Amino acid sequence: MACEITSADALVTTELVFDGLFKELPPDLCVAVVASLTERVGSAGKEPKDIKMSVECKEAYEKVRVAAQIVGKQMQECQCLDISINDFMNSFRPEMMELTREWAKGTKFETCMKIAPRGMYEGSVVRSIRRINEVLWQLKGAMSIVGDAELADKFEEMQGMVKRDIVFADSLFL
Repeated sequence: MACEITSADALVTTELVFDGLFKELPPDLCVAVVASLTERVGSAGKEPKDIKMSVECKEAYEKVRVAAQIVGKQMQECQCLDISINDFMNSFRPEMMELTREWAKGTKFETCMKIAPRGMYEGSVVRSIRRINEVLWQLKGAMSIVGDAELADKFEEMQGMVKRDIVFADSLFL
């Protein structure tokens, strides 16, 4: 399954899939989790725990950190990790979780930008949402390969929630 994931950390994503996280969470929160898997650069000087998030996003993010810790320990044992486990865990950033969750709920782009991390430009948000859509597409394909039609359908539903409006317009100069 991990071979199908190229736009996020394949091992941590696979760990979360097999741990059942994507089955237990509602689709909008799953989109937020994928955002934390694709965002690897955070706010300068801020620890992930210092980022303001809803209780639901904090709980989901904590599960991402646990999966990253499990994978990090295994990678360290195999001498495949050249940073500390804590740094590896902190490389999964929660800054875009609230924004992408709101986007998945159907909130307008203008409103989402009001909750964007300070200093983040619209183009960066658009690229992030497009990357999330790509990961959802990869996860849908992976679930089809492993025979989990229910989860494949859920990822397809999430793609429909994310792939809309100005973010996926062919051109802004029509």
